[in-house]
Amino acid sequence: MREGLLLSDTTLARTGYRLLALLYAEYEWEDLRRDDDPDVLDDFVAESIDRISEDLVALAAMARAADDEMGSLSLLKQVFPSGVGTLRTGGTTTLLSPRGACNKILHARKFNYRLAFSEINPLYANYYRRMGIERTGRFKSPVLILEGEHYGSTWVAEIEAVPFVIATSAPGVYSWAFA
Repeated sequence: MREGLLLSDTTLARTGYRLLALLYAEYEWEDLRRDDDPDVLDDFVAESIDRISEDLVALAAMARAADDEMGSLSLLKQVFPSGVGTLRTGGTTTLLSPRGACNKILHARKFNYRLAFSEINPLYANYYRRMGIERTGRFKSPVLILEGEHYGSTWVAEIEAVPFVIATSAPGVYSWAFA
């Protein structure tokens, strides 16, 4: 019988949901403001980066713990063959796996995000392409930007929030056809 702290799919899913909800809310704050003067929303907006950061670190830590125990993130190579972001170190850019993204989040020294838009669906673009379906639009595609240092070399990771959150928090994600 296993004893101690247990991590459930529900906990991962709730944390992922909350993180995506916070990121998508960021797209709306400016439209809710009255003008550039001090606004009642300022206190909410001031909390945004901290709340997003807390949930991001919590999700990365829990996903890593689940992966260490069950190898769940290694099952995602075929689901997310292009990874969930990129890592720039020196002059080299490489793809980041979900586990690699978790590592960068846990070891980052700086964090920010970009509220980007994409003409392709941030989760199903590869699936649509493979199925011969042309589906474009204006999709909100937040990007997490992290910086850190490893053995004296600085690195910058840009993680696509939607695929990362789905990869690390959606139960049974390895059985879905995203690629």
